[in-house]
Amino acid sequence: MKAHKQDEVTLRFRNQPAWVSSLANDATGAIDGAMFKWLDGSYACSPDQHYTDDYGDTFLKMTSRLGTDWGMVKLKGEVETDLEKVETLKDLWITYQRDRGWPVFCP
Repeated sequence: MKAHKQDEVTLRFRNQPAWVSSLANDATGAIDGAMFKWLDGSYACSPDQHYTDDYGDTFLKMTSRLGTDWGMVKLKGEVETDLEKVETLKDLWITYQRDRGWPVFCP
């Protein structure tokens, strides 16, 4: 699926920066999910990346690579199973919804 970021915000989350955006499908314009980039810990030097398309019920790990057109390609990976990271991501999802002024929903 080709998608682009929409409603991207930079948040101060647990004294660390976090970047959250909705992902809109290029073909339909519909929102297909949300992408999270966040620093996991005080000494982290590159952000963890995750994706949800079920309103925070599950989070998939993501990686980035350089595409053939020199653009960044995001690849969805395995479901995040680290319970501490899942809880942190749920808190970040709630923080993002509040920041946007949306009704808060998280399973």
